[in-house]
Amino acid sequence: GLKNGGNQIDKNSGGPRTYISQFQCLGLISKIGKSDIKFTQTGEDMAHFNLPADALRWQVLKMQYPSEYSTGTAVNIDGSTKVRPALFLIELALDSDINGLSDEDIMIPVVFGKTHNSFHACKELILKARNIGIDKVIDDLEMLMTARTKSRTISINDAYFSKFKLVGGIKWLREQLDKI
Repeated sequence: GLKNGGNQIDKNSGGPRTYISQFQCLGLISKIGKSDIKFTQTGEDMAHFNLPADALRWQVLKMQYPSEYSTGTAVNIDGSTKVRPALFLIELALDSDINGLSDEDIMIPVVFGKTHNSFHACKELILKARNIGIDKVIDDLEMLMTARTKSRTISINDAYFSKFKLVGGIKWLREQLDKI
């Protein structure tokens, strides 16, 4: 949809509500009451193009779960998840045995990276998935379900696609930061 132009991939996407949630999660805006939204200082800096890439990088690195976003009913990330996802991914990518992360590699910490203590388990699963395939490591549909997809009948291929959309969002954000 909005990120790359063209048709929306998910006809039931949240649209503006999703972007508001994401901007809140990144600390760029704050919501006051039910309808008032205002920029945070970082959001204000970005709106005025005051080192926007640096500001956004800093906010992405600070983002952590649990958060207001992660505990929302539409998202509902497991409450035991206590991690800074960007830092967790960077640490995995910099590990000499892993040597960078592919889109498929990123699915492992998305599913299994609940705390920093999950690092070694995620590392081993990434290396295993590279050898035997991601579908052999994440082989249970339940592992791929989200709060939104649990209420629907969904195939394992659709669930993988849903996780790849998340990975695609991470990839898109990285590409946009590189352009600034």
